[in-house]
Amino acid sequence: MSRDPVAICKAADAAAKERYAGKDVAGMLVVAEAGFARALADAAAQPDLAPELKRAAKVLAYNAAANCWPGWGDEGIEIDADDLARGLVLAERSRALVAELGLDGIEAGTSDWLIGALLMAAGQHAAANAAFIQARATFEAKGAAPSALMAEGYRALTQKLTAPQDRAAADEFADCCARLAAMDSKEAAFFRQQLLTAERIFTPLP
Repeated sequence: MSRDPVAICKAADAAAKERYAGKDVAGMLVVAEAGFARALADAAAQPDLAPELKRAAKVLAYNAAANCWPGWGDEGIEIDADDLARGLVLAERSRALVAELGLDGIEAGTSDWLIGALLMAAGQHAAANAAFIQARATFEAKGAAPSALMAEGYRALTQKLTAPQDRAAADEFADCCARLAAMDSKEAAFFRQQLLTAERIFTPLP
């Protein structure tokens, strides 16, 4: 294996993805956590490579954290409470690197969305709402309308889960999905399907 620390970090990202593809969430997390820790240690030891290493570490942590979210509905994947907790730690570490590197655009909003998604899955609805609101504001500031509407949809879904009898939240969620459908773009269609899948997975059976 190359001794280039950036290449090593990217190899850890690829290996973590392979574990996930093999339905091994625990193995994915072990690889990702070790790769992330090594990348930060290498960044501290080699300041000239630190920005590139931290960008690679940010991606590694984000990808593994995203794969800890049960809302994708991927077949054969089981996420337990420990996986969620470890995924949230990785998401927060990735978000911290976004801030440290000054990546205040779409990447910041996407990082906030992921933290919100993991918090929602863990039942921490108030904190999830705050993260989704922050994500929406960032997306709106960057003119990313589909992403902003997606974040608003997750906020409405979180409110639905908090108060299942809240018709306003249900209406807001349906409105977000309808507006995404009306955008007639692949990105908006993906976000709409993502929201509907999450609603199916997280809504308790009657």
